[in-house]
Amino acid sequence: MIRQVLTVLLPLAAPTILYFLWLRFRRKDRDSKTPPPWLWLIGAGAALAIVSLLAAGLHSGGSRDSGYTPPRYENGILVPGKITPPPVE
Repeated sequence: MIRQVLTVLLPLAAPTILYFLWLRFRRKDRDSKTPPPWLWLIGAGAALAIVSLLAAGLHSGGSRDSGYTPPRYENGILVPGKITPPPVE
């Protein structure tokens, strides 16, 4: 759950949060009623989310030669899944 928040929700919300914080602490033009640039904020959030998902996918570790054995039942007992190491040459 925390990985999903860090790789999807935080990058999507970060530009909007930073924009509103910048507006809050900006001294000049406090009375200005210009609408927020929603298209740019959504685009920047989507770009950050894509970059973070790509980084998480490329940095997931593991070897391509290793294998995965899914969880299974043996004699009524759940045997957890495991990753088998690559064969030694």
